Amino acid sequence: MAYYWSQDPFFNLPGNPAWLPLGIWLHGIVLKFVDDPLLVSSLVNSIFSIASDFLIYKITQRLFPGKPVAPLFAAVILAFCPLLIWLGLSGLSEAIFHFWMLIGLLFWLLASATNTRMYLLSSIGFLGASMIRFEAWILVIVFAASCAIDLKRSQRKGIILMSVAVAGAFIPIWLYWQWKVYGHPLHFIQIFTSTSPKSGLTQYVLLLWNISRLGMILAFLGVVVSLWKNECAKRYLLFTLVFYFTFMFSMRGFITSNFPVRNLTSVFLLLIPFAGYGIEFIVMKLGLSRMGVYMVMMAWMIGGSVQSFGHSFQARDELVKTAIWSRRIIRSGLLRDGSKILLEARHGGPNERDVVWDSLFLHAVNPAKIHYDKIPDWRYNDGEWVIREWDNPSILDGQSVEVEKRLRSQKIQVVIAYSKPVLKVIESIMKPIAEWKEYRIYIWPDDDEFIRKLPSLHTGKSTY
Repeated sequence: MAYYWSQDPFFNLPGNPAWLPLGIWLHGIVLKFVDDPLLVSSLVNSIFSIASDFLIYKITQRLFPGKPVAPLFAAVILAFCPLLIWLGLSGLSEAIFHFWMLIGLLFWLLASATNTRMYLLSSIGFLGASMIRFEAWILVIVFAASCAIDLKRSQRKGIILMSVAVAGAFIPIWLYWQWKVYGHPLHFIQIFTSTSPKSGLTQYVLLLWNISRLGMILAFLGVVVSLWKNECAKRYLLFTLVFYFTFMFSMRGFITSNFPVRNLTSVFLLLIPFAGYGIEFIVMKLGLSRMGVYMVMMAWMIGGSVQSFGHSFQARDELVKTAIWSRRIIRSGLLRDGSKILLEARHGGPNERDVVWDSLFLHAVNPAKIHYDKIPDWRYNDGEWVIREWDNPSILDGQSVEVEKRLRSQKIQVVIAYSKPVLKVIESIMKPIAEWKEYRIYIWPDDDEFIRKLPSLHTGKSTY
């Protein structure tokens, strides 16, 4: 999506009522200068993830002054959590959202009735967060409630009110855009409710637990041992709990059927400072030396790294491998002048709920070289993204002789296919050279140069 935005920048993508735009903007701006969607998605998210690590260190330092071990361990927990590493290498929105959320929280912790300028800096963080993830809208509400408490005690009420206005500034803009384009300010919620069954509240607790079980145990310990003597930690925990429970209850009615564990990483991040303090509490009770502390820290790093090696670094790993293969082939120069890769577009519908986005992702690897088999006219219909079928024939439809003539006349050198009817036709005229789960890649059997150079360019695990 960021690639399409970079070709023609505007407020949001047409036909995209449910994705907030800041992540698309940031990736799209970088794509203006680096024409490589796979590299950009990992590079941009990695930068924001590294910055978030520094912010979690500073937040823990603020919550637990005079405790040198807690901030270090908090930073290590974030940096070596397998799920957070995955998000930092993906093109998903969480890594950027976490950065803006932590910016808002850090300055919120520094703010007070007498230090109101920090509220204004905090509001910028929450504004950025509200432009990329809908759960940040809850953060804006909790932030506004916190400002209301200090408003009564402060002599600088104007700055506090301005901070609330800045934090919530994007929300009415988004609602107006929804009304202007789709005819209803809450159209995006209607999209969610039409595709999402209700889920029990216990699912949220289990998802949070599954992010890092040891991390959650340490966070609980840190909460218990710190609250009785730390007013700042109490204030911070109240903010976290209000956000979490409001998030659970507000999302319960329209949670998506494929609600992933990554959607609760923001709550886990808020608990990481307590996990860091929990480790410090254990270390101090055991009387470990500095070397002992370093050994514990190293053990956590090694454990997180080992877990990460077994973690799929994309939600659809086979899709990413196919995309990397396509990019490598294009950059190797194996495609002859004017030759193209043909991509069979996912049609959408009940059997292909979310994988329509696979087509957009693979096409964006290089839109000049990767072409669809039909016009990619996706429509939102009865809760499903589907491709227009009427008056939209596929190049791959028909008898093998006809298909071969079309492919050769249009200089198609490589075909990426997935559906059984198409695979049956293509198998009779082209040679399969690679396969990642449902994606199978074909070339012409007489393409000797391609076949000869292929082994040195092969990426990933292939059937062929």
